[in-house]
Amino acid sequence: MITRVAVVPNPPLLVPELVPGSVADTAGVRDAVLEAAAWLAEESEHWLAIGVHDGPRRAVPPSTRSTFAGYGVDVPVALSDEPGGEGEPDAPLPALVAGWLRGQTGATSVHV
Repeated sequence: MITRVAVVPNPPLLVPELVPGSVADTAGVRDAVLEAAAWLAEESEHWLAIGVHDGPRRAVPPSTRSTFAGYGVDVPVALSDEPGGEGEPDAPLPALVAGWLRGQTGATSVHV
């Protein structure tokens, strides 16, 4: 059953390590998105994220591990807190952002 929904942007600039210049310039949107993600995590530790990207339609399993390296900085991302997992160097941006938000809020897993 769906109990909470949040719509968040998926620019890599949500991740402070990827912001050129001052991170204060993007702090407002990042803080709002983190607040929304924390609100989701209060209700459920397992998430379903839906996003769009330029590649073919596909599911990204919660066992996926990847990085924002394609956006300039090697910030690791995991879609679950389980050890191990499948490395996917070309994970879609929505999966990267969902995994990063999961890690910031303590949710257990996210299916994308």
